[in-house]
Parts: sequence; structure tokens; C-alpha cells
Amino acid sequence: MLVPVFPCPLAVYTQSLNRPALLAKDDHLSRIDLQLLGMIQHARELLRSLGILTKPKIFMDGFSASGCFVNRFTALHPEAVRALAAGGINGLPIFPLEAYRGNKLPYPIGVADLKELTGTPFDAESYKRVSQYLYMGSLDPKDTLPFSDAWDDNERC
Repeated sequence: MLVPVFPCPLAVYTQSLNRPALLAKDDHLSRIDLQLLGMIQHARELLRSLGILTKPKIFMDGFSASGCFVNRFTALHPEAVRALAAGGINGLPIFPLEAYRGNKLPYPIGVADLKELTGTPFDAESYKRVSQYLYMGSLDPKDTLPFSDAWDDNERC
């Protein structure tokens, strides 16, 4: 099990891998999704040196902001993920679409601008092969949609 810890300054909600987190330029925050892939590779190499082999794809689990993180990470890197469980993400799961009813869906609502943001287009075929379990408890009274760390002004509609 790998449990990464990323800094979380007030201006960048890294736990959810939101748009500001993806665009962060600070050395410690720059492309934390790629940093996580590097951590995974490093862990695999350490385990291999001990004679422990790992599967080529990972399982991700997260709840609340971390649920958003694993859901969004999977959209960014579906080739690396076998399955995920994401809970408590309210109305925040990413739509694996570029547009809906004529409306462009930018990251993290959708995947319309992933190539612009990351240099890599959305890989729909790999994404379809990832098993996903998204859940929300009926007794959870919290709703993150109204809060500024869930959406920025350009994403609200």
C-alpha cells in the first residue's frame, strides 16, 4: 500500500486533484499526478529488489476529496489503473466526455481540455477498462458543491 502525502497550501486543494492542483507550477506541487506515478514506480523497483513482484496496474481508493483525487487521477492516467473505489464525492465525479448537449466540459468536470492541460489527450479506451465503484452514503449530510474548493467561478453553471 502506498499512501502519498502532498502539501496542501490554502490556494491549491491538492487532495482533490482539482484544476489549480493540476496547473500548479511550484516545485513541490507541480503535476502531483506525475509525482504519484513516480512514487509508484519507485515502490515497484524497491519491491522488485526484494524479490516481490507487483501487478502492472494499481487499485486506488479514496473518500471525500481523496475520492475526487482517485476519480480524476484515473481520467488522467487510465492506463495505470485497474480499479478504483471513490466515496463521498457528491456531485463531483468527472464525466469522461468532452461535451454534453453542446456544452464543453473542461477538467475537472469533463475531459475536453486534457490535451491542453497535460499534453496528453483523454484515453477513452483505457478508461472504459477501469472498474470503478463510486458511492455516496445516504446519511452523509455534507454537500461540497457550494464550496469554492469544489468549483471555481468558470466551472459553475
